[in-house]
Amino acid sequence: MRLGLVADAGVLGGGHVPLLPLQRAGWGIAWMDEVAAETAGLPVGLVVPPGAGLPVSGAAEVWLRGDHTAAGVADAVARLRVLDVPPRISADVLDGPGLEAAYGLGVTPVLGPSLLGELLALAAMAAPARASAGGLAVLLPISVGRTDAEARARLHRDPWLAAVDGSGAVLVGTLEACQDAVISLIHAGVSDLRLRPAAAPDLPDVLAQLSALGRSPLDRLRPGAPRSPAPPAPADWGGRPG
Repeated sequence: MRLGLVADAGVLGGGHVPLLPLQRAGWGIAWMDEVAAETAGLPVGLVVPPGAGLPVSGAAEVWLRGDHTAAGVADAVARLRVLDVPPRISADVLDGPGLEAAYGLGVTPVLGPSLLGELLALAAMAAPARASAGGLAVLLPISVGRTDAEARARLHRDPWLAAVDGSGAVLVGTLEACQDAVISLIHAGVSDLRLRPAAAPDLPDVLAQLSALGRSPLDRLRPGAPRSPAPPAPADWGGRPG
């Protein structure tokens, strides 16, 4: 599974994400509002909302975000594919017909934000087409913390994430809890996970935690499988003094 960072203005807050550490930590792509001049070897995808202009060059991938009409998506795909270096294209979809239309155009459908159960149901609908067309992405708003309280506090400091959380579409909790959800998505056939983290002053720490979601052992775990037992205490550990 490829792990991607949705690095929009709400996340960055006028700053920037150092791409080299992301690349070294195993992230597969960074999604941005504009094409980056320096990529540090990490692919950078361009996010294109409805009404925005399409790139003429420089984007490795293009993601058609939001409520593009079916005709608008088809037109954008046709225009992007005649570029000298055509980018890989993905587009947001909401339902089964949207999945069928995306695969018919040869683009990667992007599900979400939505409840986990709804994402899994749509992923199951995509399975027959995905076998021949390949690729299924999910946009996953996420707020992770070392405790549930820390994750919730980060969520409430991000206006966009807090608004999306009203529909229950944000994954909030400890890294272990978030891993359980990601394992379910992997086994449902999701191959491209696009994380939109909570904007936080300690964003590098947040990204370091989220890097664990893209590591290969998750691919081999089963949803709901019991955790490995904790290792025993060292033989010479006597616990707390009396």
